[in-house]
Amino acid sequence: MRIASIGGSIVLTIFREQMARKRICWVMRASLGQRRSARLHRRGGTALAIGLAALVLTGMNPPGPTRNTSPIAGLGWHLKFHDEFVGKTLNGTKWSTTFPWGARTIASNNELEYYTDNALNVAKGVLRIRADRRRVGEYAYTSGMINSHKSFASTYGYYEIKAKVPKGKGLWTAFWLAPQDQTSPPEIDVLEVLGDRTTTLSMTNHFMGASGATQAIGGSWNGPDFSKAFHTFGIMWNPAQITWYVDGVARFSTGNGIPSKPMYVIANLAVGGDLPGSPDAMTR
Repeated sequence: MRIASIGGSIVLTIFREQMARKRICWVMRASLGQRRSARLHRRGGTALAIGLAALVLTGMNPPGPTRNTSPIAGLGWHLKFHDEFVGKTLNGTKWSTTFPWGARTIASNNELEYYTDNALNVAKGVLRIRADRRRVGEYAYTSGMINSHKSFASTYGYYEIKAKVPKGKGLWTAFWLAPQDQTSPPEIDVLEVLGDRTTTLSMTNHFMGASGATQAIGGSWNGPDFSKAFHTFGIMWNPAQITWYVDGVARFSTGNGIPSKPMYVIANLAVGGDLPGSPDAMTR
């Protein structure tokens, strides 16, 4: 069986806005790249693992993609934090590889993957997160995730990821913000793309409504095939609204349920679950 590794790169860049209000603002930029690999076999011909996809995280200027104009260009913001993924290991002082509560999946979504450190590989300025068809306990797949809970959280700012997403049913690429205090909601989904619908971007703000029930306001945008080339996805989050950008162009905005607490960032590649469904025979 063929295996495909879909990858990319991420650099977290945090800026301070030099404006009259002196508000602290942040930026995350990243890009995802794609590669293909041959079959994985153990001696004797038995398949050891079937690779489905990988989320690759790298530096500010990965080779290949064209850089797009950022909504904050020329506004006088200054870099405060970044990760170029130098060396051969993930920077453990910046990134965690489990959720803050210790979980290695999101069981409430009925996801099929178990996040492992073995899914992470750093080389030549790139962090590659690989998903494999490999059983761990009750989970049929392994994959990976990183989050900044222990090192970085912010209220308001601009966050950006440059991404080339994986293709294949059952794959679920996400870049999102969650509260530092581990309450839920709020949640801001900057980027969600399903592997069998790679021309559709989902952008969502989850919040607690006046009735005490969780609500979600979001939009979708049908653009190019996001698995074919790099594109830049971002949000501008301030006390009045959240605006989503694709390649520097505003695509959705809301002023409802704007969170006002520190939130950390998460980049992950999920496999299966209620939203994408299970991988099929065509996922490779």
